[in-house]
This record gives sequence, structure tokens and C-alpha cells, in this order.
Amino acid sequence: PYRKDKMEMYIESIQYRIWLIITNGDIPIPIPEAKRTNVGLTIMKINTKTRYTLTCILSKNKYRKICRLKTTKEI
Repeated sequence: PYRKDKMEMYIESIQYRIWLIITNGDIPIPIPEAKRTNVGLTIMKINTKTRYTLTCILSKNKYRKICRLKTTKEI
């Protein structure tokens, strides 16, 4: 519980939206890839930042188990 609480506070302090994505899953991008605008790219950036934040706290063994997963929810 100690480590979980500390990590939750740390992630919320970085950007609260990251914590929302961790708890609810990636923000869907309704626009096809070829037609994405700055809004679509911003959503992709925050989704990627969230996955990166999660993987930073993992050991190498645990990272190897999840490195091929594409969404926050899968991780």
C-alpha cells in the first residue's frame, strides 16, 4: 500500500490526466490516422506519456512481460 500510494501521488502530481488514463484506459482517437490534426496528436502524446510513466517503475523482468502491449489498459 505504501508504494502504491506514493506512486499514485507522484503520477497525479506530474499530470492528473495521466492518472485518469491509468484508471480508465487510453483516450480514444476517433479520427483516422491519415486525417489527424493537432488534437489527435495531443491525445496520442498523452496516451504515450501515460504508458511511459507506467513502464518507468517496472523492473526489467516485468517490463519484458508487458513491452509488447499497446494500451494502458492492457498494461
